[in-house]
Amino acid sequence: MPALRCDVKNCLHNSDNYCCKRTILVEGTDADKSEDTLCSSFDEKNESGSRNEYETKNLALSVECEAVQCRFNENLKCSAKHITISGNGASDSAETNCASFEAK
Repeated sequence: MPALRCDVKNCLHNSDNYCCKRTILVEGTDADKSEDTLCSSFDEKNESGSRNEYETKNLALSVECEAVQCRFNENLKCSAKHITISGNGASDSAETNCASFEAK
């Protein structure tokens, strides 16, 4: 499982640049660059008091990946040792991406 760094500080699941979910999904079936991917597991932190239900930071988590043109995609799972999700300030998942995407 990849070690994931999340730079999307306004994501509900982000805790000190770690994701608190057990698994995430990176979308981008037709992606040929990182900007064409997105983290569909993103949920925006909001002022209404929504809280992270998991609380536990995952140092390595399962990353399902639909970016079939990425060299790290092996049977729809990410095989990279380290990945970064970027998109700080995102208000929806379309404003996030897998910064570690590398085209085959």
